[in-house]
Amino acid sequence: MQKGYGQYCPIAKGAEIFAERWTPLIIRNVHVGAHSFSEIAPGCPRISTAPLTSRLRSLERAGVIERRRDPATRGSLYYLSPAGQELAAVTFELCVRDPVYDEDIVVATDSRTLTLVHLGRRDIAEAERAFTWRVEGTPALVRALPKWGGIYSAFANVRSNTSDPIRLEG
Repeated sequence: MQKGYGQYCPIAKGAEIFAERWTPLIIRNVHVGAHSFSEIAPGCPRISTAPLTSRLRSLERAGVIERRRDPATRGSLYYLSPAGQELAAVTFELCVRDPVYDEDIVVATDSRTLTLVHLGRRDIAEAERAFTWRVEGTPALVRALPKWGGIYSAFANVRSNTSDPIRLEG
């Protein structure tokens, strides 16, 4: 059975790459500053080593990711190519309005702050003081948000060797 659409059409070619499992998450993670294998993996919950390795190689062959030697270790670092940077915008298209229910609470922030808060590397109060995090909703829900169990990732206590583990390219 043939893998992919077998067409030259740019939409078909793009879908063959982007629609494969894990690809949007990998591209998003690299875009927000996860460059080593061990930084990319936590942003792809439940992915094992073999599929992540395979997807990174496939994305490199497709020209979406560039692999570079890590000068500090014997490993590799992964960066988005110009084509990968164009795909990164697609990973951040969000539903801005729930078609069925009104929102009880809305968090307005940028992807960097959201990632740092989610990983437990930036306190919500600190982000609010820096004007990079704003919460709208009833006062009781706004006060309760920092206590909700799902705010921090399972990897929140995992610390990087660097002082600023999330670096944005650009």
